[in-house]
Amino acid sequence: MKLFAAILLSMASVASAFPAFEKLTVEQLDRARQMLDERQVLPNPIAPILGGNMTVTVGKKVIPDAAHPFKAPSATAQRGPCPGLNLMANYGYLDREGITNFEELVYGQQEVMGWGLDLSTFLAALAVAVDGNPVNQKVSIGGPDERVGTIPLLGDGTLPGGILKHNTYEIDSSLTRDDVAIGNNKVLNTTLWQDIWDVADEMNGGQLNGKVMSVVREKRYEASVRDNPQFAFAPIGVLFFFADQFLYNTMPTALDNGEPGPATRETISPFYGAKRTGERTWEYVPEHLPEGWVRRARPLSIPEAVLAGIDTVTAAASKGQLPVGITKEDLTSPQGVVCAVKSIAIGQVPAAVVGLQGMEMLLSSINSIGAPC
Repeated sequence: MKLFAAILLSMASVASAFPAFEKLTVEQLDRARQMLDERQVLPNPIAPILGGNMTVTVGKKVIPDAAHPFKAPSATAQRGPCPGLNLMANYGYLDREGITNFEELVYGQQEVMGWGLDLSTFLAALAVAVDGNPVNQKVSIGGPDERVGTIPLLGDGTLPGGILKHNTYEIDSSLTRDDVAIGNNKVLNTTLWQDIWDVADEMNGGQLNGKVMSVVREKRYEASVRDNPQFAFAPIGVLFFFADQFLYNTMPTALDNGEPGPATRETISPFYGAKRTGERTWEYVPEHLPEGWVRRARPLSIPEAVLAGIDTVTAAASKGQLPVGITKEDLTSPQGVVCAVKSIAIGQVPAAVVGLQGMEMLLSSINSIGAPC
């Protein structure tokens, strides 16, 4: 709990830095980035709690380091639909068995992916609150697992669903997985992977960017509507409009100036466990990093992520492809986006567990992002 308190203090300072978030412009983003950069190292009270093992530093960094070699998952390890979580577990930044916790998630997302403390805390809190055990702060990055433990107050012996639970972190119209009703929602679909690069080749010389991902997202939505009789685009799906940018805003190896380099198939494919076997064919292998990969220098903050995801959101809204309960009016400003996401995230938490020990901290972590709504 001390860790949550320390993180909440740091999050409060981030939120107060953006009292006019709803008016944030591209010109103001550089200042916002500078203010966030000053807060990206985990605050001092956390270091002794973690035993000095989870210190996060800012700046370009070769990942992995010597203490985190790649190891393929064991037969008992949990893996799921999120390639980033799978990858972090394969290198031991998260527990290699795929049974992680809030602290590890906040640490791993910053250290490996180069995400800011604000973004890392929000996503970690959401994962544990919605798919994990808020009492012990554990969550499976795959399906239900006894190592996460049951939630005592519920009294029915049911295990939390894990990241693989449908319509939470895992939803229909995934860019790289089948819908659960018609296929395998856990493992990379290599045909879908090639489809992404077909669009990139046609639109942008084989590189991913926001406009490419908007078209890919549109095609996946249309395919799910056509092929899945049980298709449901849950409200939490709005998060994935912004997560699409990770392919070009986080995964490319950093250039000399610390900014993300070109989002080419050679760099991005290892993150998804896509191994090329032919001109247009792939096979799935455990997610891993490209050789010599360098993390971006400036942590990806929520303000930057919101602005970078606008292309995808705007395109989806123009075609009526928003999740149930989300309207274009909800997404007309950065602050509107943040408020919609916070409301949806908190709404995902089952009413039966809202009062549990630990849940208040998780919900506060989610609600502390951005200016008050």
